[in-house]
Amino acid sequence: MDELPERATADEFRVRLEMQVLSEEILDRLKEVLASSPGPCPVVFEMCSADGCVAVLQAQQRVKSTPELTAAVRQICGARSVAAVAE
Repeated sequence: MDELPERATADEFRVRLEMQVLSEEILDRLKEVLASSPGPCPVVFEMCSADGCVAVLQAQQRVKSTPELTAAVRQICGARSVAAVAE
């Protein structure tokens, strides 16, 4: 897949998750990282299947979009997994 489209706004933190490589360990690590950065931005997940289908889910959690959070999520989920540009 190409990079995430530019539909993420500055007031949301959008994360793409590839379903075929998703594991409980990845979800646990992602949960910890997101919980460590509370803030005003809603978290939106793009759940992508191998056949190209995408489900968009908005989490109840909110985060502060920072370069550190973006880097941590990219380390867990892949280089092109975060659409939000950290402030």
